Amino acid sequence: MAIKEIAVVQETDNTINRDGIVMAFAILTERIRGLPKEDRDDLFELVMELPQVIRDQDQEELQRIWIAMREIMADCPSRVRAMELAAPGPRKSLKPWLQYISTRIKACRKAAKLTQDELAEKSGLPQSHISRLEAGRHSPSRVTLEKIAKALDIPLGTFDPSAPLATEAGSE
Repeated sequence: MAIKEIAVVQETDNTINRDGIVMAFAILTERIRGLPKEDRDDLFELVMELPQVIRDQDQEELQRIWIAMREIMADCPSRVRAMELAAPGPRKSLKPWLQYISTRIKACRKAAKLTQDELAEKSGLPQSHISRLEAGRHSPSRVTLEKIAKALDIPLGTFDPSAPLATEAGSE
């Protein structure tokens, strides 16, 4: 079905290059294969929601699904290699940040007396994503932190020290 749709797009828009589409599919396939099983399952669940969301023309839900899919795919560690630092000195580890943010998210969720499922529903994020964040297996984007802060009705600065503490999550 997707190939038929691509052919239609290609016939109607000469700017789309068939080789580019084939390359994009090859990259997506490689990245999906590189995902842990749990992430592949989450991605599959999101893909399965798409037809109904598209039929319902629910733009907000469609946006939530796209964001979650991008975050899952962005976590894919395909072909990662070390790079030389431009400046000499010790490398900074992401582990302290992951430990800090995962602890903060979990503590704030518990203080709000919410389960992961409830926070997921209020924030529009998958429960599995909340679980990965709290376990320190995923570093959240700023958009994700904003959604969680808004769902918990707390300032973004609670999670992100660079955000002004006076800015309320819902007043942006």
